[in-house]
Amino acid sequence: MLARRSLSEKLMIVLGAVIGALLIAACLWIGLQTRSVATELSDAYGSALGEAAAETISGELTSVQATANSMAEAIGAAHAGGVRDRALVMAMLKPNLDASPLVMGSWFFAAPEAFDGRDAEFVGRADLGSNSSGRFEAYWARVDGADIMEPPEDADVFDEAFYTLSAKSGKPAITEPYPYEVNGKTVLMTSITAPVFSDGELIGVAGLDIALNDLTAQLEGLKPFGDGRVLLLSGAGAWVSHPNHELHMKPYADAGAETVKTAIAQAESLKVGGVREGGEALSRRIVPVNLQASNATWAVVVDAPAKTVDAPARNLAIGLLLGGVVIIGAVLACLMLAVRKMVAQPLSRLVRSVQALASGRYDEPVAASDGQDEIAQIGRALEDLRHELADGVKARGEQEALRTATEAERRSNQAEQERTAREQAIVVEALQGALSQLSKGDLRARISAAFSTEYAQLKTDFNAAAASLEQAVSAVASKTGAITAAAAEISSAADDLSRRSEQQAASLEETAAALDEITATVNRTAQGAGQARSAVASAKASAEESGAVMRSAVEAMEQIEQGAREIGQIISVIDEIAFQTNLLALNAGVEAARAGEAGRGFAVVASEVRALAQRSADAAREIKQLISTSSTQVEAGVSLVARTGEALSGIVAQVNEINALVAEIAGSAQEQATGLAQVNTAVNQMDQMTQQNAAMVEQSTAASGALAGEANELKRLMGQFQVGSVAAPASPARLQQERLRAAMGA
Repeated sequence: MLARRSLSEKLMIVLGAVIGALLIAACLWIGLQTRSVATELSDAYGSALGEAAAETISGELTSVQATANSMAEAIGAAHAGGVRDRALVMAMLKPNLDASPLVMGSWFFAAPEAFDGRDAEFVGRADLGSNSSGRFEAYWARVDGADIMEPPEDADVFDEAFYTLSAKSGKPAITEPYPYEVNGKTVLMTSITAPVFSDGELIGVAGLDIALNDLTAQLEGLKPFGDGRVLLLSGAGAWVSHPNHELHMKPYADAGAETVKTAIAQAESLKVGGVREGGEALSRRIVPVNLQASNATWAVVVDAPAKTVDAPARNLAIGLLLGGVVIIGAVLACLMLAVRKMVAQPLSRLVRSVQALASGRYDEPVAASDGQDEIAQIGRALEDLRHELADGVKARGEQEALRTATEAERRSNQAEQERTAREQAIVVEALQGALSQLSKGDLRARISAAFSTEYAQLKTDFNAAAASLEQAVSAVASKTGAITAAAAEISSAADDLSRRSEQQAASLEETAAALDEITATVNRTAQGAGQARSAVASAKASAEESGAVMRSAVEAMEQIEQGAREIGQIISVIDEIAFQTNLLALNAGVEAARAGEAGRGFAVVASEVRALAQRSADAAREIKQLISTSSTQVEAGVSLVARTGEALSGIVAQVNEINALVAEIAGSAQEQATGLAQVNTAVNQMDQMTQQNAAMVEQSTAASGALAGEANELKRLMGQFQVGSVAAPASPARLQQERLRAAMGA
């Protein structure tokens, strides 16, 4: 079709098509770029609006959470300080209703018998926040602007989310929103809770109930892009705010449900595609609401109709297309005039001149040879051609000579190319062989073939790089053995230390058991000493009574003889106690010697105990001797009645001395018991520290084993490379021998 048209028409068609295509492409590209920019701006606007809404919600809920945390800490601190007053706790709850306009309830639910252990005493005391079973479940509510104390419920609250979330996790929490009936109107509420601890024990959960209606109303008042909307999702992905109130607390079921879950789980702002509502496409963005203080994440949903978001870009694209059509028409009209004036007419004159040359009329000048454009250049070229045609024979000779010179130059270039190809083949073959050796792990590979001057530097650089690589791998290989040996030695030392720690722990356990037995024995000794003291006091009373009844000599003698026998038995008990105490002190000294430095203090205590036991035995022998003397005097009979008064006075004095000695024995035994208890505590602490050391040794053993495995793997990998001679690493035995020689030399 174009073949039958003139050159000017062809130029018009081609140029018009090209210019039109370029303009259309430019308009499309600008439209796409504009749409992309508009989309980015829209996304940024939606994100900013969502983040602002998220900050508002987070600030409101975080403030309430802080109040709940403070309330829980105050109740826990008061409880730990010994305050068990239910009325006081109820008074602490009431002011929290003023913490925020959102707060509708302030409460504290104590675990059964955990607050004061007196639930049975408060059965039915609703005025003190106690239900029919006596559990403390205080609740203050704000209804129509008035603060009232709601009666506690009898239902079990310990399985409800507002209790279990904080009770099980031990952290502040926020529940999923739930509908609640207030004055005949359904209000969407949530509970912000905090665990209450006293001395590390959970005694209950405190919290604040807030209404979400005001928050959702604020969100519904936001209209992004004029006809958009802002919605709210809970941490479980349920609708908290939506124009369709029937969807409240129902799970998100629109397109992009997985994206919504990801945005909430990762606290990340994401865009959801493919959302349609009422047959209209929506642009949706999910913005997380970080409720870090409550250990939860909610999400703000920003919706806008896609047609509204794309409207600026669409209008701009239409304007660009219309402008492009107008520009194309104007350009084509100008091209038509320019082509006719500057192309069609000059070409017509050139055609006539060419026809004259074809006819052999070399004497006619060529037309359209004036000017500097291409047509004028063609005219001048044709003029030159006309002169050259006149000298045709001469021109043909010159062309033949030129052809011969060109052929010679071509042959020379071909020979040079063949020489270069041979040199390149030699270089490639040498490099291929060396690289093949390197790929097989042979780092000794070098290029020995002679290269031309152009490739000599390549050979030098390759050999230098291979040598450096061989040196590096050789150095790593030489260190691998040392690392393996050191890891083995560390593992062996850790095993030895673990065994010693276990032996030490066992010894400490035996020592603790022995100390328990010694402590029990000393306590029994102290009890016996107390009984002896009581017996001595009784003997003293008997002696004084005997002095008062001197008129009945025979009866007095019999009573004295009976008292002497009882005192003898008591002295035997004291002597036995002294013997047992001495034996226990001896055993304690042996155990202290075994403990070494740690038992030095215990050895001193054992020595003092032995000294006290010896003094007790001496006193017992003296008392026994006195009793023997008294018995001899009694056997003297009635003839010595006159001297009975003096003997009784001596007996009273001796009994007083015995009483003092027995008191001293009892005090010493009590001191022994106290000292042994302190030693027992120290030994138990040493046992705990030894157990901790054993656990740390086991961790060190595991770490050294892992190090040995990694060292062996490194050694295996290094074994895949072939390098020059490498110094053999020292074995563990050799390292141990060197350390022993160094220690002996020191």
